Amino acid sequence: LLRLVDVDVPQPVRLDDVDAAFDRAAALRLVAGGLVELMDGDHGQNVSLTRRGRFLAGGVAAELMALE
Repeated sequence: LLRLVDVDVPQPVRLDDVDAAFDRAAALRLVAGGLVELMDGDHGQNVSLTRRGRFLAGGVAAELMALE
């Protein structure tokens, strides 16, 4: 998920790579808020920041992490 907050070039993250640490309910809330996009890619579903989400990248990444 830290690739989302790369200052130079935020990159989409494959959900299969972060499934254990990914909060899908949070992702849906962030999609509704216009901060992230969920997209189908060649190798499964990806999450990426929107232009608006880049301004809040650290908070968005923290929200996406499923911490127990």
